[in-house]
Parts: sequence; structure tokens; C-alpha cells
Amino acid sequence: MMNSRFPLLFAASVVAMQTVAACAPVGADDAAPKHVAISAAETIAGTRVFDETTVVRVAPGATLVKGADGRLVFKGSLDAPREHIVRGFKAGDVRFEPGSHVDGGVAPEWWGAAGADDPASAAANVEAIHAALAATAG
Repeated sequence: MMNSRFPLLFAASVVAMQTVAACAPVGADDAAPKHVAISAAETIAGTRVFDETTVVRVAPGATLVKGADGRLVFKGSLDAPREHIVRGFKAGDVRFEPGSHVDGGVAPEWWGAAGADDPASAAANVEAIHAALAATAG
């Protein structure tokens, strides 16, 4: 059974998932929010955890590239464009913890989904959707 915390948007369709009901602002517990700006390709080796007080902003065209044993864990906020931002990461390599926040929902486009009605894109789109769903599973 799928246990997800974010709406998943793909092209013009919406796959209904459990939404974040109430999310305390980042840093609500008196910790000052930390901002991480990703403005170019950044290789992630090992597990990189962005804690509850971290706001990660990915600029258009910037990417997070999987290096040796690369994994991403988001406990805070992620602000990213709806484009291919995680490269080389498969289902289960990226995770959004309970209480994390993503404006607009977790997007399959982050894993390379094209949103095109082209049979040649079908396999990549399915893999990207699966990775997005796995990232929000509890």
C-alpha cells in the first residue's frame, strides 16, 4: 500500500495522494533556517541529509548527480523547478521524510519524466513516476 505525503503532479493530470495537512514553517522551533542553493551540477556521494531546518533551493538547469552510493534525504523544504534535477538516482535513492515540505508536490519530472504522449518516453516516464512515488512512501 502506498503511503505518501505529497500531491504528485504529472503533465496536466493529478495523481491524488495524501497531502501535507499542516506543516510548521521551517525553523518554527526557534532554529534559524539554513539555506542551501544548488546552482550547478552537484555530485552526491554517500547519503546527504538535509535536516528539518534546511531549505534547499535548486536553480533552473542545476542538478543533483548520483555519485558513489549517493542518496538524498529531505527532512526540511525543497524548492525546485519542474525539470530533471536528480540524475542517476533510482527509486528509493531519494526520500522525503514526514514533516518535509515541497511546494507544488514531488514531481516525476525531477527524475526525467517528459510528460510527452510519446511511446518512446513511456519507459522513462514510468521509471520516473515510480521513483517519485517511492520518494514519498513511508
